[in-house]
Amino acid sequence: MSPEMKDYIEKLKAEGDFRTEGLYLYTRSTFRELLLSFTVMIFVFVVTSNVYILIVSFTASFLILKIHKTYFAKPYSPYNEWEYVDGEVWRSAYNWLIAPSSCSWDFTSRYTVDGKEYKVRTKLGLGKNGPFMGDHYLL
Repeated sequence: MSPEMKDYIEKLKAEGDFRTEGLYLYTRSTFRELLLSFTVMIFVFVVTSNVYILIVSFTASFLILKIHKTYFAKPYSPYNEWEYVDGEVWRSAYNWLIAPSSCSWDFTSRYTVDGKEYKVRTKLGLGKNGPFMGDHYLL
């Protein structure tokens, strides 16, 4: 995790933000990096049909994403969008690789921290400016 992300999480903790622990647990995972790497891998395989290039592209994209997240990724932006999903109110916090969506996939994760349940939905997509990822937090 980047130092900026750690500072941002400490700031949220100091302000008593109830989403902090769930956000911290979620940003530690490599799920998003693997997911985007898998998407790159499928695209490369469809284009080249070469298994060796497929393996190299998956490994390279995963390492690039891991290095980017660890050393260069900026902290989450302030919560900037409201969204209503199945009667629940969500707020969005996009981090890096932001682009308007032309197609996207949603994945919902649940975390229990100190007896409270948190739901985090990751949106992974391909937009006209390239790939993007964003986290949506249930309020």
